[in-house]
Amino acid sequence: MMLRSLSGRELSGLINSEEISGTYSILKNKNSMLGKISRLLQLFKMYGTGAFRLIFNPLLGKQTWLMYEGEKIWLNFDQSTYYHLLHSMDKLKKLVEAIPAISEGVIIDGGANHGIFSLLAARRFPEKKIYAVEPYGKVLPFLKKNVQGKKVKIIEKALAGEDGEVAFFTSEVSDQMGSVIRENVWEFLSEGDTIREERIPAISLPALVQQEGITKIAAIKLDVQGA
Repeated sequence: MMLRSLSGRELSGLINSEEISGTYSILKNKNSMLGKISRLLQLFKMYGTGAFRLIFNPLLGKQTWLMYEGEKIWLNFDQSTYYHLLHSMDKLKKLVEAIPAISEGVIIDGGANHGIFSLLAARRFPEKKIYAVEPYGKVLPFLKKNVQGKKVKIIEKALAGEDGEVAFFTSEVSDQMGSVIRENVWEFLSEGDTIREERIPAISLPALVQQEGITKIAAIKLDVQGA
């Protein structure tokens, strides 16, 4: 039996590019589906039957929420919420726990998003004033619900290096990916996704301190995506 190498033309005759493309698409979709199933199983493990509500309420046009550490937390459930539920919740809890129990002054939550850090901080330090600084209109309704009745003041601006206005970039499919730096959002885009741009009001930390008459700060949490 003789063996010989095949020319490029002979190889192209044996290989159907459409079949390869179709096979790749099937494998990609299969891996994507397996990834979603894996994340769902993790959600059920962490949040029990509340995971059903997380998934189906948005499909029914309802706002969704979950119980975390005995607190009801309202969420806009989009594709990046999976990641935050699986990886960010306990991190925020640990950040709050890292604040010394005996500390004077206010707490500033820069880039408050849904207000989970502010909520957990308000529960641990009910006597402290907390400033939740968040500019993005699409998450503000959830932030307001989450800190309702708490000693939290919402500042609807971006915490930035200077006062005024800044460009703010967000994803078309996820309200949780926002930054004053376009590349920060671009890095996490899905296939077919696009970037939105808008102008938002910004305030610097010194201006915030002066505006609110703050004399002492116990802790500052910053998640301001490049601001």
